[in-house]
Amino acid sequence: GQDPDSPGKVNQDACFHFITSGNRFICGGVLDGHGKKGHVLNHFLEVHLAQLLQDYLEKETHITADSIPNILVKSFEEAHLAARMNEAVPAARSGTTCVVTVVDVINGLIYT
Repeated sequence: GQDPDSPGKVNQDACFHFITSGNRFICGGVLDGHGKKGHVLNHFLEVHLAQLLQDYLEKETHITADSIPNILVKSFEEAHLAARMNEAVPAARSGTTCVVTVVDVINGLIYT
C-alpha cells in the first residue's frame, strides 16, 4: 500500500492468482516487499512463483493431500533460488513477506 507519511514511496505490494486447467485448484498469493528494492523482488516473484506453482499443480498426475504442502515448499525454494541467482533481482538486500493459498475445489481443502 501507500504510506501517507511518505507520499513518494514506491508501493511494494504485489499479488497473483490463477485457476488451473480443469478448475481443480484456485491459487492466490499476496506479497509485501521490504527494503529499497522490495518492489523489484516482488515483481519477479509474482510472475516466477505463480508460474512454478501453476506448473507443479498442473503437471502432477496424482495429487494427494500430502503432496500440496510439498509443492508449496518446492515452489518457494525454487523461486527463492532463482531470485538469488538473477543479478537484476536485489534478493540479497531486499525481501518480501509472501502468503499463498491453494484451494482444492474437488476435495474442499484449503492449504496455506
